[in-house]
Amino acid sequence: MAFTDFFEVMAPFPHALRPRLRELGLGGKVLLGSDFPNIPYPYEHQLESLERLELGDDWLRAVCWTNAQALFAPRG
Repeated sequence: MAFTDFFEVMAPFPHALRPRLRELGLGGKVLLGSDFPNIPYPYEHQLESLERLELGDDWLRAVCWTNAQALFAPRG
């Protein structure tokens, strides 16, 4: 729910700290998690909210796909 309009009303993430999501290596540690379909907004809104952070396509792709792919990849 982080960064959605629903959650930002109750507990907004400080705007000044948003760049830190990309910096300091944190970008590789952020994963998209969802309680869909048990969320009070359309799933698409979660993705739009992440895109609205304007942290770049590489960051968005990592958060929505490659970070989890790397975490759950079989280790040999």
